[in-house]
Amino acid sequence: MEQGEEDEVVRGQRWYEGLLGHPIVSRHQFYPRRDDEPLPPHFALAVPTTYSLAGAPVPHDSKEKGEEPTLPSLSCYYYRSPNKHPNKKTVVHFHGNGELVSSYVRAPAVEGIPSLYGCLREMGVDVLFVEYRGYGSSGGEVHMVAMLDDVSAVLNTLAVPAGDVVVFGRSMGSVFTIEATARFPDLCGIIVESGLSDLYPFMVRHMTPADLLGLEEEKHDVVRASLRTACDRVLALDRKWQPYRGNVLLLHCEDDQALPPSEANTNYERAWACWREEGQPVATAPPDDALQQVAERHGTHEPEARVSDEVTEAVVVADDAADGGQRRVMKRKVLFCAGGHQYIWPMNWPRYRDEVARFLGHCGHQVADDFDATATAPPRKPLDSHARATHKKNGCLLA
Repeated sequence: MEQGEEDEVVRGQRWYEGLLGHPIVSRHQFYPRRDDEPLPPHFALAVPTTYSLAGAPVPHDSKEKGEEPTLPSLSCYYYRSPNKHPNKKTVVHFHGNGELVSSYVRAPAVEGIPSLYGCLREMGVDVLFVEYRGYGSSGGEVHMVAMLDDVSAVLNTLAVPAGDVVVFGRSMGSVFTIEATARFPDLCGIIVESGLSDLYPFMVRHMTPADLLGLEEEKHDVVRASLRTACDRVLALDRKWQPYRGNVLLLHCEDDQALPPSEANTNYERAWACWREEGQPVATAPPDDALQQVAERHGTHEPEARVSDEVTEAVVVADDAADGGQRRVMKRKVLFCAGGHQYIWPMNWPRYRDEVARFLGHCGHQVADDFDATATAPPRKPLDSHARATHKKNGCLLA
């Protein structure tokens, strides 16, 4: 690529936008499906997107000439817990490829094991399940660059201070979770389940020579460099970890055939990058009884077989707490000995649940004494202009 061509706009797109959003690439990258059954109105949250192609009208669903272009809306599910504790946290969840929000919110308990959604409700957190464009009932079509930008749209619409938000991504959702750390480095914590450290191998492993040839033959002036270069330009997950100084929980299976545990190992090392560059001491955390306390609170105990789960944890003491004091930042990696890419939750029950509960507690989440998980929280009122300005001034997640 010659000097000056990096951000050249051709047919409304920069070269990397066109390549990463190309139908052939998207076909091997995403597995969207629709959901005709609408979400319950009380929990539905429509997130307006903001992404538009440079130099071109905003993307829209209409094919008719003369119609005004409209930005697609994301059909998300927002559960507001009746927990009234001021330290309540909000979990923003990005699901895996081929999954839907409804896969989580409509999932029943199986053989006594509740769904992830059911457990999060019992923990007293607010939960926002994000539906990608082109998936479920969301508008638009899949497009990697647009979907990365949708991360900002989601968190800005949520209007919750970054310090009260934990972003949770599974499999492909880890890409958007790591994107959130780059865009909102003050997030309280992130949870990555069966995550990726590099999207490029995942994108090309099922592409045939004919697919790659098709990209070359189209010659629509946006294929200016290799897919590898495009990924490095837009999806540099290693670079996106760097500004994040918050808490991290990595959950992976040792026998994950889709994404090997080396992905989690790489992400764990990257999670400490900014601290090591600044010369901060990073120490392996001594064993504590926090996990056992969580298990006892839920009436469960760790089976003896679980000692084979591989756990790596380290902490650093930072002098940048909001109140001017110190905070204890935790990075924890758990490689489960049971299950695989698709069955990490049920095969590692209740250890998985206890890990999430412990992590949320470390992030400062608390439950009020009168909390009743079966109660219904009142609908949240929209913020008026004065409230929005106040939130923005205080560093909240508002555009």
